Amino acid sequence: MDKRVIHLLLLIISIVSILTIGTFAWLNYRSKDTAMTLTIGDINDIQLTLKPYQLDLELLPVLTYTSLDANEEYVTVTVTNNSSQSKWYELYYDISEIDQDLQNSNFRYTVLKSTDNGSTYSQVKEGNFAEANTTNNFYIYKDEVPSNTTYKYKVYVWLYGDSNQSGLIGKTFKGDLRVLLGEPRRYAYFGGAQAGYKNSAYKDNITSIVFVNEINMPANAVNWNVGVSPSSPDDVKAWLEDDGLGNNTFILKIGANETIYAKNLMHAFFNLTNANSFNLDYLNTSETTDMTGMFSATGRFPTTVSLNLGNNFNTSKVTGMNGMFYAFGSSATTLTLNLGNNFDTGNASDFSSMFYWVGKEATTFNLNLGNKLNLSNATNTYRMFQYFGFSSQNNFEVDLSAGNFTNITDNSSMFLRFPTEKATVYVKDAAAQQWIINGSSDWSVTFSASNVLIK
Repeated sequence: MDKRVIHLLLLIISIVSILTIGTFAWLNYRSKDTAMTLTIGDINDIQLTLKPYQLDLELLPVLTYTSLDANEEYVTVTVTNNSSQSKWYELYYDISEIDQDLQNSNFRYTVLKSTDNGSTYSQVKEGNFAEANTTNNFYIYKDEVPSNTTYKYKVYVWLYGDSNQSGLIGKTFKGDLRVLLGEPRRYAYFGGAQAGYKNSAYKDNITSIVFVNEINMPANAVNWNVGVSPSSPDDVKAWLEDDGLGNNTFILKIGANETIYAKNLMHAFFNLTNANSFNLDYLNTSETTDMTGMFSATGRFPTTVSLNLGNNFNTSKVTGMNGMFYAFGSSATTLTLNLGNNFDTGNASDFSSMFYWVGKEATTFNLNLGNKLNLSNATNTYRMFQYFGFSSQNNFEVDLSAGNFTNITDNSSMFLRFPTEKATVYVKDAAAQQWIINGSSDWSVTFSASNVLIK
């Protein structure tokens, strides 16, 4: 079998984020071009040496990464922490090109770690590139290095298999191997916590939900960790404080000393029926994959409800969004819903009941769904916009121009009782325009070229 050479890495190291004030990180290269050294220390300025290099690797199928040792077909990474505190960092690929055939469980990476200056190494991580893409950073390993300590790593990229995998040889994978510097991430887990919400005597008296950059719970607060499970003790806390309205009502605060990450937000605020104010600034959703029913039946009873997700609410990895806003603010007469600029639905497939009954009674309907409501991967849009803004006295827009509708197999009741006289829907092209117009009779509405516009 002929050996074909591909460009495996075009490596340009860059600092992704700087540590706390007065603490900096700098990179420089050892003499060997397949190695990099990261030093963390307290200095007055940043020393950064950039040296692009290209590593050519014969991509042949092997049964284990150890088969690559003889030719030193790996990248070595040395991390030295000269600061007075432990530091966290992550290795990741910023992928510029990957052939679809390499998005495969047989295309793998292995990370080895040495705590004795390279004398011995042990495997700490093995994974594959099945979920890798050019849109999101592909993280391969996260670790914490103690003060005044050096760790070394070997990073292998290899193809598992025998001659039956020969069809993958010659495929292209290009990317930058980079380092993300930062403090330990704090994760909040909401999945499975709904029994606490449903049975709590306080649930129906929560008027506000706020993520805060603190963890000191006031003495007179009510512990609410029945609804939030921290990743480790005292990492994330949740509590109820009196909201000062004099009605025995409360603010739900969820706090940590750093930004809070959540991988699963399924039913996170389900059925908090009187919540009408939200501040999610300290919630990082860049790793979240499931938002099913996140705001389902939230804020159903107040007359005024406002939710502004801001431009940091990142949904690019979310695959589950069905019922996300089901009956959100459904009884409000004034409803504001702003999804911001990073509400990207390109990876989701099930949109059933996503906006069902949202703002059904709202005569004032202030809406911004952004321009990334992408249905290209959607298969199910059942009742997605049924009764959406049904009572609105003002005009509003729904921008669906980010993708097409070709994969949708169930669109029943998608726009049932949708107020076409007040709403304008924007679509990508003429085919998408006709797709919606053709559905008018099934949805008992009147769509035409005057209210379905090509953007």
